Amino acid sequence: MKSRRLALYVNVPFDLLHDRLERIEALSIGVEIYVENNLLDSLLPESLQGLCSELERRGIERTVHAPYLDISLGAFDRKVREITVKRLKRAIDVARVLSARSLVLHTGYDERFYGEEKEGWIERCKESLEALLEEADQVCLLVENVFERDPSIFEEIFTTFPTIGLCFDTGHFNVFSRVPLRSWMAHLGGRVAELHLHDNLGMVDEHLPCGMGNFPFMSLGRLLRRRDLIFAVEVLREEQALEAIERGKRTILRWLTG
Repeated sequence: MKSRRLALYVNVPFDLLHDRLERIEALSIGVEIYVENNLLDSLLPESLQGLCSELERRGIERTVHAPYLDISLGAFDRKVREITVKRLKRAIDVARVLSARSLVLHTGYDERFYGEEKEGWIERCKESLEALLEEADQVCLLVENVFERDPSIFEEIFTTFPTIGLCFDTGHFNVFSRVPLRSWMAHLGGRVAELHLHDNLGMVDEHLPCGMGNFPFMSLGRLLRRRDLIFAVEVLREEQALEAIERGKRTILRWLTG
């Protein structure tokens, strides 16, 4: 993957973005635009081109986060897979028109449902990703850890698809992983292209600002030893956004100087 400069982004739902542009511009940060499922079909190319021009004018860099609800790249039901691929191809179109640096996808894997046929799920997931890559062209695809308990599924994906990267989500790891952070970074650190920065106490995916839970952010910085990443803060409560941004900046600064 290409080396990239340090960049801090904030996650914003598409339908809230227009009203937040001045604040985002004033903060001199980028934006990760979350496009939820039911918005996909209403986003016309001309309106997206207008938004892209507005973002360019304001100097706001962007990534796109694809829909994740009801999405499963390796679903047992082939019709569900077909719909998943169709919806994610539409998200690729959105990312392309917006000139986004990347598109973040969830795999949809959950050990509770697919654990007994993991290998079959992985093979179906690869078929879905192959179809998406045919559509992606210059759009950089990143898969994000959510319910995955260990790095094994991502190792399989990255062995097959060298152009796909990892969006490593700190909060999801803290709740759902069953192996140490060191293991994730030893196997996947070289494929990390983006970090989702949020925190929790290891029980519920609370999306707290960095340092308000118990995720080991300094350990992650030492294990990665990289600065050429997209850093995106994710909070559920808008009133915590400014604090999350400031804490995210401080966390990255400690990595740079520590």
